[in-house]
Amino acid sequence: MRRFLVAFNYLGKGEDDDLSFLITLVNATSLELLELNTNNFGGVLPASISNLSTELIELSLSYNQISGEIPRGISNIKKLQAFFVAYNRFHDEIPSEIASLTKLSLRENNLQGRIPSSLGKCHNLELLDLGSNNLSGFIPSEILELSSLSEGVDLSQNQLTGFLPMEIGKLRSLGYLNLSDNKLQGQNPTSIGGIPGFLKDFKFLQILNLSSNTLEGVVPTGGIFSNATVVSIIGNRNLCGGVPELDLPACVVEVLDLSHHAASRSFLAECEVLKNIRHRNLVKVLSACSGIDYEGNEFKAIVYEYMDKGSLQDWLHFTTQEKSESQEEHKKLRFIQRLNIAIDVACALDYLHNDCQPPIIHCDLKPSNILLDENMTAHVGDFGLARFVPPAIPNSSANSKSSTGVGGTIGYAPPELGMGSDASIYGDVYNFGILLLEMFTGRKPTDEMFKDNLNLHNYANVALPDRMMHLTDPILLQERDEHGMKYKVNDNTSSAGDIFLSFLVKVIQIGVSCSVESPKERKRISDVVGELNSLRKLFLEQAYPKEKVISFNLH
Repeated sequence: MRRFLVAFNYLGKGEDDDLSFLITLVNATSLELLELNTNNFGGVLPASISNLSTELIELSLSYNQISGEIPRGISNIKKLQAFFVAYNRFHDEIPSEIASLTKLSLRENNLQGRIPSSLGKCHNLELLDLGSNNLSGFIPSEILELSSLSEGVDLSQNQLTGFLPMEIGKLRSLGYLNLSDNKLQGQNPTSIGGIPGFLKDFKFLQILNLSSNTLEGVVPTGGIFSNATVVSIIGNRNLCGGVPELDLPACVVEVLDLSHHAASRSFLAECEVLKNIRHRNLVKVLSACSGIDYEGNEFKAIVYEYMDKGSLQDWLHFTTQEKSESQEEHKKLRFIQRLNIAIDVACALDYLHNDCQPPIIHCDLKPSNILLDENMTAHVGDFGLARFVPPAIPNSSANSKSSTGVGGTIGYAPPELGMGSDASIYGDVYNFGILLLEMFTGRKPTDEMFKDNLNLHNYANVALPDRMMHLTDPILLQERDEHGMKYKVNDNTSSAGDIFLSFLVKVIQIGVSCSVESPKERKRISDVVGELNSLRKLFLEQAYPKEKVISFNLH
């Protein structure tokens, strides 16, 4: 066994689940990858973790509720290269024994103390993410001497103090550097040219964020940032002068058009929403800033994490005339990819509606606001129309709070908005239902065929369950035809007669149920998450019965 992957959400019981089942993997001597992300595991990481396979290369436990200390025995796994335990509840200090990794992510825990200088012994380290903890003290110069650091360094949202070490100038292969929201202070060492003279030799830097410190220095007006995608230096609580000349792609930085009467209100609404929310399926905001550009014009901008694969809109509705044959083939989303994206978006909404206090209504869910990273994981963005719901009435459509007027996008906005009702979480569910139908039919809700009383919801509802061939995106039907034998039901007991179409029916039924006209009759998004996860599990089991699946009963 080389891989052990638990990809489905909520397999753990939370705080009472201590991951003791990992002892059963001690005999898996060929295990190379152990991934248990997003499973609601809690308790502590057992000391037996140090006895796992000596062949283990990657250990990934992010997005759980694991607490306690990070076991020192991790260092006994000699071939371990990647250790990901972000978004958990680990506390105490970072073990100084970790010294042979290429990628380390401990983001969003409650780790304290100093950053161990022994990390400087990780001579092959490419990624270091210790952001959003409670780390203190100076930034160890030993770490910043690692020429191997090419992917990125994120030490943001901690309690780090002191100057920027002059060794920072040696990170010439670095992709991004985020030191924002710390207590870094004072004038930078003159040997690196102040802020940010050391960047002139950085050929690969895409993101630099030093905002929300008390740094001093001059930002040159020359074009030394021509290679940078995002530069955010003049943020709050920095004392810097000058304005950098930047060449910024629009997919990363949202610069608001202040000539629009609602732009400033949209900016404030988005900042208010984004400052306290964090979830793996929400677009990560790196910085927000306002100021005066070199021509004396006011600007406001929100800086988002770059997403390699662009928007879902690009993948669903590309035009063959604009794409080469290879690009057209690349843009074909398979059934399981669409299902994964739908689950990601539903999880983001579930978090906004049920885990945020007060709950948040997105109000503008559509393909162009869903961005895909290099792993095709979906991230919901654009909170310019978002609203808060008072905690006392999270399911009410009344008294929602926003600094913008009633809004949304034609075709996606729920019908009750046009009849004077306020935004509600039911409206988000309607948005999601229309999005789901669009993803699997390939038709936009604004398609010219939808007029009079015909809309995407009615179009899908009428086709259920016997006219799926006419309803489904042709790209999915091509996938079905290419792998037709794999999808046939073996026992011939299914009335659908075809696994692929039977699962399409189930997905479309969820989309239709979410987009019914009456808000109170729409599904709860938490139920949608459970249903889609169950569908994915069943689809993988039935559509790929010959694939080797490793599983066991955890409880």
